[in-house]
Amino acid sequence: CYRDKKLIGWASTRIQLFVYSAGAVGDIGDPAGIDALARYTVPDKKVLEPFKDLIGYDPRSRHDIALAAIDALNAIGDPAALPHLKRAIVSGDIPELKGFSPKFVYQARWEAARAFARLGGPAQLEEYKALMAAEKVPDMKKKMQEFLPMLEVAKECGDQAACYGRHLKGADKIKAEKAAWQLGRMGKGGAAEAELIAGMKTDNIELRNSIVKSLYRVCSKKTVDAVNAQLTAEKNRKAPEYKDAHFKMKALRAYAGNNG
Repeated sequence: CYRDKKLIGWASTRIQLFVYSAGAVGDIGDPAGIDALARYTVPDKKVLEPFKDLIGYDPRSRHDIALAAIDALNAIGDPAALPHLKRAIVSGDIPELKGFSPKFVYQARWEAARAFARLGGPAQLEEYKALMAAEKVPDMKKKMQEFLPMLEVAKECGDQAACYGRHLKGADKIKAEKAAWQLGRMGKGGAAEAELIAGMKTDNIELRNSIVKSLYRVCSKKTVDAVNAQLTAEKNRKAPEYKDAHFKMKALRAYAGNNG
């Protein structure tokens, strides 16, 4: 009926606002947001109460909420988020999604594993291996194995920007992803910015978007010149993915011009 459709519309808007807001908290990068976000990685009924109408209509909305919080915890970039991501790896199943696909049940868990690997440092390598060894779901364990090289890169590179830069430009996409995030956590300007600028030339648009996010954290005025040069070089690339990437690069250019 009309009333039910209106309720679903309101609930859908609430979730969209939550996803946007969680992303904004992640982009701001303030560790003060960690505890608030953590409640949504493995949410209880009280936390989900504002979204219950849409979740009742489409339980997959629970996954959208969890994923927004998980991604934001990684984006904040503070190790204080790691215990919350670990909890989501272990306890983040969504049983209500079994009717859609058995894989949907644990999808939020493997996304938490990816966020843990993106954020973790050398000290988390053995901890992650222990989690992987204890995992009972074969497909989940396989996903965790896929992300393991991120933490191996962290152990190899430590705080060496050149090492991460080598992986950023390498053929291994998983290692490059780790390098893109980690370089953004290494301090403003200097070697980290230079490595990210060099890596921004990649045709892997997903990786480039991660690089752009990291450049917000470490950019100087040098990023403005680099973005201008790349936009000029790619002016004839009109595919939708490049249009989106160029829009994000222009936003970065404006930020770097005012804050670099």
